[in-house]
Amino acid sequence: MKRVIMALGLALSCGATTAAAKVSFIQQIPNGSAFGCNTCHAPSPPSHNAFGADIDATLKGGDPDWPSVCNLDSDGDGFSNGAELLDPDCTWTFGTQTDQGIATNPGDAASKPEPEP
Repeated sequence: MKRVIMALGLALSCGATTAAAKVSFIQQIPNGSAFGCNTCHAPSPPSHNAFGADIDATLKGGDPDWPSVCNLDSDGDGFSNGAELLDPDCTWTFGTQTDQGIATNPGDAASKPEPEP
């Protein structure tokens, strides 16, 4: 039930006409739900951010290809997409959990992991 409510909330926040594809994409990257549609899209106007453009360029069969974008640094902040979404070794697979931590947005250069003490 929690997943249904979360998916409905994401669908409403993404807009009714394109929500199904975006909700599907969010589930196909590690911690994609941390930023919802803003993981791949700029808040306004509705367009891809740098990470979304990389995802779009590497679609396989219409689905995101996580291994193809994991080691990239889409937003140019010095951290790989995998490090930002808590999969630094690029071993995440659909349906598995990542390590605990705070994900950062790989499409926003101002959102980056805190340096280790």
